[in-house]
Amino acid sequence: MKARGLLPLVFVAATLTWVGSASALSISFLEPLSPTGNIAVSVVDLTAGGVISTSPELASLVVGTVTTSSTVLARVGLTQPGSGHLEGGGAGLSDLLTLRTFSSLTGAPVGFQVSFQSDSETGIPNPGGLTATIVETGLEQLLLSGTFSLPVVGLVDLTVTGRSDLEAVPEPATLLLFGTTMTGLGLAARWRRRRQS
Repeated sequence: MKARGLLPLVFVAATLTWVGSASALSISFLEPLSPTGNIAVSVVDLTAGGVISTSPELASLVVGTVTTSSTVLARVGLTQPGSGHLEGGGAGLSDLLTLRTFSSLTGAPVGFQVSFQSDSETGIPNPGGLTATIVETGLEQLLLSGTFSLPVVGLVDLTVTGRSDLEAVPEPATLLLFGTTMTGLGLAARWRRRRQS
């Protein structure tokens, strides 16, 4: 085949790649160390605009219109290390990420929401239908990644990261220092009692 015959094929392949490509959207939810601080939300590459709302226990990004009719596209539960989660309900989730779309009365898609709910230290009841369960590390970690068809923005390569308020676990060196101090105080008290008798 001559080089002239390849030119139309290259043009068609480039056009299909451009038409089929998705835009990118990156969202980050970061819980503060302070229990009274609001969850921080940052959004990159959102051209459609959106409304961000935050509080100490809930943060969300809404694009388009919110209606009573919604469909959950993804639901990711976060758990504390070693706790697992309870299927079918009950406490156990420490955080919950939800991606949902909204539709009008006629069924036309009109908006979407990405929300991050944090527990109030009592656990979040498991709503069921989890896409994934992730164990918290206390660092920012990938919560959701994939290509979604979202109202208002179209086909999107969505990446959601988050950092949860992992309860602090003492380091082994800290525990050793604490234990040594307590043993020393106990021995000193015992030595004083013996000396006084």
